[in-house]
Amino acid sequence: MESCALRARSKNNRPTVVAAFTLPALALSQRKALMKRIFIFLLAIVFAAVSGCNDSGNSPLPMTGIQGQVFSIATPGPTPVGWVPPPLEKVSTILVLDSNHKSIFQVLTDVKGRFIVELQPGAYYLRVKESMIPAETGPYAVKVGELVSAQAHYDNGMR
Repeated sequence: MESCALRARSKNNRPTVVAAFTLPALALSQRKALMKRIFIFLLAIVFAAVSGCNDSGNSPLPMTGIQGQVFSIATPGPTPVGWVPPPLEKVSTILVLDSNHKSIFQVLTDVKGRFIVELQPGAYYLRVKESMIPAETGPYAVKVGELVSAQAHYDNGMR
């Protein structure tokens, strides 16, 4: 029997014993092959351990709520066939309404008109507070652990 140690260099460049074990008396080529297999096995274990680690401080938990975009739905004159409303790229206030169409709270969009709001599971409607003509969208069914995609409509009243 022969004792062996697998060594590596630490961050401060000092040799460190990673694993120590006893090998049966083998020819040199057999020992090298066995050491190579052991090294690959240990490397696989380290890789699996590192890739399975999550930094709980930076990993977001699944959010329950609504995310979306505000769109400008007013056009001068008749609405052309196939017209798609453009995103309203400015900060707006989104009113979140419950299933009875009662306002429960507000959230601001970013400068591109995008928003995200965390909600309890349930049915919700959305309205843009700055809209000249109240235009609700919904209902949006929010389920646990899911972000529902939604649109909110800004209508400046121009026809």
